[in-house]
This record gives sequence, C-alpha cells and structure tokens, in this order.
Amino acid sequence: MSEEILLDIRRLSTAFEVEDVIIPILKDITFRIHSGESLGVVGESGSGKSVLAHAIMGLLPSNAQVYNGEIIYEGRDLLKLNPKKRRQLRGDRMAMIFQEPMTSLNPVYTVGSQVVELIRAHRKISKKEALAWAVDIFEKVGIPQSNDFANRYPHELSGGMRQRVVIALAIALSPVLLLADEPTTALDVSIQAQILELIQSLQDNMKMATMLITHDLGVVAGMCRNVLVMYAGQVVETGETEELFKFPKHPYTKALLKSIPKLDQNTEFLETIKGMVPHPQRMPEGCRFAPRCEVAMDQCHREEPDMHSFSEYAGVKCWLYQ
Repeated sequence: MSEEILLDIRRLSTAFEVEDVIIPILKDITFRIHSGESLGVVGESGSGKSVLAHAIMGLLPSNAQVYNGEIIYEGRDLLKLNPKKRRQLRGDRMAMIFQEPMTSLNPVYTVGSQVVELIRAHRKISKKEALAWAVDIFEKVGIPQSNDFANRYPHELSGGMRQRVVIALAIALSPVLLLADEPTTALDVSIQAQILELIQSLQDNMKMATMLITHDLGVVAGMCRNVLVMYAGQVVETGETEELFKFPKHPYTKALLKSIPKLDQNTEFLETIKGMVPHPQRMPEGCRFAPRCEVAMDQCHREEPDMHSFSEYAGVKCWLYQ
C-alpha cells in the first residue's frame, strides 16, 4: 500500500439544528485513507455513515454543520476552503456515488447531457468534445451502444443502467477518491454483483482510493482492504479486513459478524443484536453500545472509553482493551 495519505479525518464532529435544538450526529471521527486504498465503512442504519460521506464532500444540508475537527484532503483542510474551491474539487478530484440512482439523476435531461454538463463545468472543451468524452465513459462502465444511449432519459432505463450512469458521472474526470454510499441499494442480486465488480475494476484500473459505505459485510470482505466500523455516530473499531473478520475485538463488531447468515450452518433463526441504535437526542451515558452489549460492565455504563490503537490501521473503542 502506498504510504501517501490522501484523506486524513481528524476528530470530525457534526450536528443538525432541528426546531432550534442542536442534535450532535458524528463525534470525534478519526481515520485515514491512503492513495489507492479501499476502505469499507459498515454499521447499522443510523450509525452516521452517510452523514460522514456528505460531510467529506461538503454536501451536508443547510441545517447541519461541522463544529469540530479537520478534513485534510491532499494536504488541504477542506473545511477552510471557500464554497467555490470546494465545488471545484467535487466531481473532479473527488466524487461520490449516491444511494438511489433515480433521485441522483435529473429526469428532464438526457443522461448524456448530464455527463456533458459535468465535464464542461470542470474542463474548457466544446460540447461536441464533451459528448465524445461522455460516450467513452459510458463504454468504460459497460453500457452498450453508447452513442444512442446518451440520448435516453433516466426513466427509460433499468435500475442497473441508471446506476451505471451514476458511476459514469462519478468517474468521468478520473477522481483520486471515490465515495460510494450503498451503491447497490434497490438492485437485484445479479445486478448488485455486476455493479460491485465494475467499481472494483475501475478502482484497479484508475488507481483511485475508494470509501465504500455498505450494510453488507460480505461485500466489504471481497472488496476492501481496511474496515471502519461505526456505531451511533462514532468509530468503534478499525482494522485490516482479513484480520478484523477473523479476530473482531469490539462486541458490536462481533455481533454484526454473528448476524451474517452462513451457508454451512442450518439454523432456523438468524442471530440478531438486541435493541436499537439510540436516537441522537437520547445517547446513553458511557459507552454508546453498552445498553445492547452482552459483556457490558458497570464502568461501560458510566464512562466513555477512548480509542485504543494496536497499529496504524487497527484500533478499538472498548473498556475491555483499555
């Protein structure tokens, strides 16, 4: 792995304002992504995974703010850049695949014109040159008859083809960092496999770093070199994928892995994690996972543990390892 640090997140904390109430969402998120690295971000719904991606991209809604921390990308703190400089990075040096392809595409413009618009926003070339570029990108993401395809509208396409268009938009300008937020949501299993294979192929060919947000731990095992486990707005464990899957440390990580169905086991019921992810306005005292944890001690309910590091890539936020 390259030693060059591409993205360095330092104690990132965000909050939303809802009806004059400040609601903290992310707290002290810290991790790094190196050039060419693939990082999987996992956790239940409500863990803050999508908020993290939107914060990195500078796409938080108007009622949200980053109130602490740094987002160092290619040596610059993105939080200190003006909006124009931030926009210049989006779609060019860094890009994002959003969860739902239908809502990511403008329904009244052809898919070709949407890719052309992106290209011309960052490159001073003619519309004809940009269209040829768009057709070439469509071919790269496995879209047949790309010339005719460019004239079609999103509603004329299947879910899998719409997702390929979204990926084409993301990789059109060869970003060095790609954030993929649940890129296979609402797709059937066979199309999911094609899309994930496409993303992995593009990453290998373009030498770009990838941050893959997913609920599917199997996808992470097959695609990502390192893993970030999030719970209730915090990072609770990090590590190299193979090591973390074989020897998980945090009780939450262990519970997630236990809940995966296994082909070699004939069980009537799947393992589940009792309880629910806490609401941001009702976070428990101490460790946020303690109310659901089967090995919680008295201290877990009183004090919040620090992140204990084992190496540059591995760490755990649990009193068992303090």
